[in-house]
Amino acid sequence: MKREVLYPQRKEDLKRLIYYLEKFNIIGINAPWGEGKSFLFDKLKEKHENKYEIIEVDILACNFDELRITLIKELENLMYKNKVISKYSSRLKKLMSSSSNNLIQFLKALLFSDVDSFASTIHGLKKDLKKLDKNIIINFEDIDRINNRETIIKIFSLSEKLAADNIKIIFQVNEKVLIEEKEFKAIYLEKYLQHKINLTKINFFDIIDNLYESGNYNKELVFKEDFKFLRTRMKNISFIDFFDDFSLNGELSIEFNNLNIRKMKIFLNEIFAAVEDETLEVDKRTTIAFFFLKHFYSNKFRELNFKDNLNNTFTFKVNNEDFTLGELIVKRQMEEITQDNFEKIFQKENNRVNLIIFKLFDYDFGHINVKVNEMISNMDASQKEIKNFDFEHKNLKKNRMINKLYANGRSQFTNYEKAVEIFIDEVLSKRDNKEQEKGKKMFNNILFQNNLIDNRSIFKLGTNDQAELFKAFNVAENVAENEKVKLIDFYFSQKPDNIISEYLISTLNYVQLRSRKEYLAILKHFNDLKIEGNLNRIDSFSTFFRKYLSAISELGFLETSDYFMLHTNKSLTKQFNMKKPVKQELNKIKNNLINMKNNLKNSQDFDVVVNDYKIIINFVNKLVELISCNEIYKEKKYDNPKKPEYLEQNEFYRLKKIDSREKRAEESKNSYKKGKITAMELNKLM
Repeated sequence: MKREVLYPQRKEDLKRLIYYLEKFNIIGINAPWGEGKSFLFDKLKEKHENKYEIIEVDILACNFDELRITLIKELENLMYKNKVISKYSSRLKKLMSSSSNNLIQFLKALLFSDVDSFASTIHGLKKDLKKLDKNIIINFEDIDRINNRETIIKIFSLSEKLAADNIKIIFQVNEKVLIEEKEFKAIYLEKYLQHKINLTKINFFDIIDNLYESGNYNKELVFKEDFKFLRTRMKNISFIDFFDDFSLNGELSIEFNNLNIRKMKIFLNEIFAAVEDETLEVDKRTTIAFFFLKHFYSNKFRELNFKDNLNNTFTFKVNNEDFTLGELIVKRQMEEITQDNFEKIFQKENNRVNLIIFKLFDYDFGHINVKVNEMISNMDASQKEIKNFDFEHKNLKKNRMINKLYANGRSQFTNYEKAVEIFIDEVLSKRDNKEQEKGKKMFNNILFQNNLIDNRSIFKLGTNDQAELFKAFNVAENVAENEKVKLIDFYFSQKPDNIISEYLISTLNYVQLRSRKEYLAILKHFNDLKIEGNLNRIDSFSTFFRKYLSAISELGFLETSDYFMLHTNKSLTKQFNMKKPVKQELNKIKNNLINMKNNLKNSQDFDVVVNDYKIIINFVNKLVELISCNEIYKEKKYDNPKKPEYLEQNEFYRLKKIDSREKRAEESKNSYKKGKITAMELNKLM
């Protein structure tokens, strides 16, 4: 473990302390609890251990009478160590022992001993102490934490009697506590704390950097950069970027009064303990924000309602009424609140801090965010529903993480994540259809009967259960590709008909399409379905059309950036009704796919890739047929894309360097099977 080093500010504080020790006999180090008084004193000892004899008095471990005797014993030990014998130390101990046991014995000791008085005994002891080679420092730590006010007065009095040019007294103290809680007058304290140094305030991130570098932490799990998001949440930092989310002007800052080094150590220790706990699956951002709130805004932390979410917990008071942030935004959008009044709402301290808490946890405001709202407003209804569900679930996930950090018995999984876990265990893990059917019944029993400790069913009356399940797989993290393909196969095996329906389309819109296997599995099933009517007027089909054609490019089969239909979030229902321009676009895509397929087919026997292209070409044909159908589908009742061109740049360039065309073709074929290159890359290599 590295030694904790002095902050630049503390180096200056230490210089002043050393200077005061040369000038004055009694010095106070003034700072609140945990801000580094003891650490500064330890650095003084390191720097001047050869110049001073140090006595540290633990004033909380004993009463005043014990403290006096202990102190004299420590002074006596110093003299013995330096071969100085003093008759006054033993007599002083006797006087102090007498005074603590019996007042009459104490008076007799004063009257009949050969010591003139208590004061002369102290004087004699101080004289003997001058014979030492070094000066003495007596350190009293945290004197303000003594409950008995009279004891503090006695310690001040004793210290005044002991202090001398060769005996320095240091009080580590929080003067504010002595005045406000112990009710000492400032003028009284000036008598004993005439000369004090006030510790310089240290920046939050300076403390983080110092403690992080010197602490014995697993720095592979948490990086210093992980704390950077707090910079824009601290005092005197502009919140322009945050205000942009809400069409506000100006800056937002909060007072930050509970910062001290000792608390910062506890803060870091708890963060690392949580991140290192393998039973917890919480992200670092939420973990840091949680413990930040706990240690530095404890009053707000106590407001957390673990039966509800942040949105309903931290509300905003307007004219003595409480509103959620979402409600306020809606009121502003409906112009029930003027812009001026909207800004004034967040000038109130409690409202301002609540707003910062949402940003602290990176709560996803979704359509509340002005920029996102502009994007969503251009989407069709189906896309809006999917996008808003993503926002909603991210916030649900954060609430779950917060609950788990607070109480370990709470579930860290959202209802959707838990449903995925159970469905994989009870259904998809089974080998055959018969076992999967049994598993499905068990899955339904668990969810519908609420046989869960801290989760509930995701299925609700009036919803598409299949879509809810695909929603769950859409948001669940760390689900293996083969499990997603199993879900697709299971879904189509359970489908009550063999028809392309609105239910089918709205369900498949929740598939993320992150892998070729997943995509092609859906297309194969889709191509085998019957058409009973077009879905041209339905927004969910517009979303499906754009999503599944864009995936051709995203998964590396064909660049589709030139096709107008794929570069708008607006509904395509008007274009579908016109039919001709849509069919022309689809035919262009199909012809280009055919060229890509033939290029590979003519160059080398790439059966796997050629077959993939065939599936996609058949899918495009199916879309043409579906859009061209003159009948309108009637539902039956039963129980912005990224465009990565290369998956792995290194693999592509490695293959490109192979001179032998035959060898390059063979290795390229294997790389495609393993998912290391895309079909477009394969075409370029050939």
